[in-house]
Amino acid sequence: MFLHRLRIITMICASIVVMWGPVYARDVNIGIVFDGPWSGQMDLLSGIKQEIGDLTRGEFAIRYPSTATLTAEWNLDSIDKALNALFADDSVDIIIALGFISSQYVCHLGPLPKPVIAPLIMDSGFQELPFETGSSGVKNLNYINAPSTFERDIKIFQEIIPFNYLAILINQSFIDMYPAELEDARDIFTKHGIEARFVGIGKTVGKKISALSPYTQAVYVLPLAQLPDNEYEILTSELIKRRLPSFSYEGSVRVRQGCLVGLNKDDIVIRLSRRIALNVQRIILGDKPENIPVAISFDQQLTFNMTTGNAIDIYPSWAIMTEAQIIKTEEDKEERVLNLLKTVQEALDVNLDLLAKERYVTAGKENISLARANLLPQIDVSATGLQIDKDRAKNSMGQQAERTITGSVTATQVLFSEPAWANLSIQKDLQKSREKEYEQFKLDIVQGSATAYLNVLQAKAYERIQQENLKLTRRNLELARVREMVGSAGPAEVYRWESQIASNRNAVISANAQRNLAEIELNRILHRPAEDGFGTLEVDINDPVLVSSHEELGKYIENKQAFRIFRSFMAEEALLNSPEIAMLDAAIAANERLLKSNMNKFFLPTVAVQAEYDNVFDRSGEGTDGSIDLSALLGRDFSISLAEPQDTQWSVALNASLPLFSGGARFAERKQTWEELHQLRLQRDAAAEKIEQRTRSSLHLLGASYASIKQAGLAAEAARKSLNVVQDSYSQGLVSIVELLDAQNAALVTDQAASTAVYDFFIKLMETERSFGNFYFLMDTKERDELIKKANKYFMKNGFYFN
Repeated sequence: MFLHRLRIITMICASIVVMWGPVYARDVNIGIVFDGPWSGQMDLLSGIKQEIGDLTRGEFAIRYPSTATLTAEWNLDSIDKALNALFADDSVDIIIALGFISSQYVCHLGPLPKPVIAPLIMDSGFQELPFETGSSGVKNLNYINAPSTFERDIKIFQEIIPFNYLAILINQSFIDMYPAELEDARDIFTKHGIEARFVGIGKTVGKKISALSPYTQAVYVLPLAQLPDNEYEILTSELIKRRLPSFSYEGSVRVRQGCLVGLNKDDIVIRLSRRIALNVQRIILGDKPENIPVAISFDQQLTFNMTTGNAIDIYPSWAIMTEAQIIKTEEDKEERVLNLLKTVQEALDVNLDLLAKERYVTAGKENISLARANLLPQIDVSATGLQIDKDRAKNSMGQQAERTITGSVTATQVLFSEPAWANLSIQKDLQKSREKEYEQFKLDIVQGSATAYLNVLQAKAYERIQQENLKLTRRNLELARVREMVGSAGPAEVYRWESQIASNRNAVISANAQRNLAEIELNRILHRPAEDGFGTLEVDINDPVLVSSHEELGKYIENKQAFRIFRSFMAEEALLNSPEIAMLDAAIAANERLLKSNMNKFFLPTVAVQAEYDNVFDRSGEGTDGSIDLSALLGRDFSISLAEPQDTQWSVALNASLPLFSGGARFAERKQTWEELHQLRLQRDAAAEKIEQRTRSSLHLLGASYASIKQAGLAAEAARKSLNVVQDSYSQGLVSIVELLDAQNAALVTDQAASTAVYDFFIKLMETERSFGNFYFLMDTKERDELIKKANKYFMKNGFYFN
């Protein structure tokens, strides 16, 4: 019985394989028609083959017979001949018209004998393509169309530079074959107040650019398939020489070759190839080409070539800069790149406030020398040249010459002075206080520079999030245009997204301003020109130089008890490391010595010895002979000679002084010093309490901040997933614009929160390390290991043992 049932099941399975096998294993031949030979055609075809192969592998055997890959000669006759050849070839199942001319041509042939995909549509606004409820409605025809391409590009172009006269560069073959359609295309530009003129470009630029109207103010460059890349570079160079701004229909790939601006991203060919592959798969699986939706939206990225802009003196406005990717030359790129450690080290080397504080400490050191000088010998040398009137010298009896030159040397040595010795000790303590003040300021500079760097990163991240949100809004605008084109939404939705773009641009401008302010602040700290440009490197929470990454630290905060002991350890270490406490200790020591000196003043005298040596180097004029003439007085010649004064004199004196009463000043000084000492001790106790409170609080906040990183990240990830679902539903017409706006706003808010959580953690980490009195990322490996060992001993001392 069992064997009988097994035979029946086997026969049924075999029948299914026989019935369905040919459907899924058969070959599918795809024919290709190119408008004409051009350099990129095989690359384009290769990309399409890759996408179709990836999508259908295992289901179908897709082939591209060489006889069915036809290249026309840039005219309708050869294109028509190629298409008819493929229509007549029974082995060809699907045809892809890989050209703007062939895509335009096949869309107007009416019902087709076999499936045809026309993926290269410039703008359905002037090509008058068949359209019925979102698809072509024409038997076997499927085309791919992005809505309102010309109008979208021109709006952006006019935001960058207003113009009224526009030259549109297009393949010469398209002009030759569709002159009437291009006349209709002028209406798209006319309604924007633009007079447009189409200029045909063939295989070379030739004299076409020279023949541009002198009234031309701007150039719109459509795909020029016939033009080789080297000729394209000639084209952009000629436009730059004529100072003509250019907008590339193809987008960033051509902007890099010299066009001023473009809107489409580099991946436009990839997205188009994937859409072609999807449509091929649907046709093979039985969908009718005429019922496959034709609308497609591309992700957009406004790209601006700054080198070209500089060459023609056109610079993007703030509104354009909010969403533009700026392409620079190597000379324009920033060479200076900062990271957290380099920023701090540079600040310690060049910060002006820190250098000024260093000079303050160096100058204060000389107060010690000044105080010591009062205890060392004081030697004074003086010289005097004296001239008196002749009569007085003559009558001085030889004791005072008319002209005298004298010199003296005085030496003084303090043998004992309590105020002088006290002052020396006090100045040493005050210098310690100044040095600790410098260390405190140095820690503040480290924290300030690190925080300023993190603020720059945070501002950049916020600006980047706003820019991504703006890009998302532009993407949603394209979805709204697709919805409008297929009839599932009205123009109001398009206007609503355009309004949202304006709002998002304002947000980006504001974020950019905040980033500029953060960069200016960092440049000030680093003693750089205020708007000097620099690059930055992101901080990583797992960076080994950061305390957050140390494997040992996890066990200290893994539970409530361990974290409590760790906070106590950090608080004690903070007090030991604190320069604020050390600075107050030095000030207290100085005041204690001053108080002692004020007490000693009552009974300790000041004793000094002084020696003086005087010498007369020269006597001249009257009064030098040492005689007195009495002739006039006695009536006869008579004079008295006196001994000449000594030229050399010296003296030695010992002095001891003790003030007995100074009006109560000494009592007041003692009382004042005592009160100031008490004040400093109270200040030290208060500072210790504040340091402990700051350390414990910062650790609590740091722990909460660390935990919030994960939660904020999960919230952001969930919001992004929700946004993707809602956006996909919106593109299918299943949800309203309000729901998409809500989802986008939620994603924006959570992205900002996730970014803020990371940088808030690092900023709080800097605050915690500052309260600790040392920065972990500035320690060497030995210092870090010593800290960990010390922490482990502290835990053991408090009865906590790790497993």
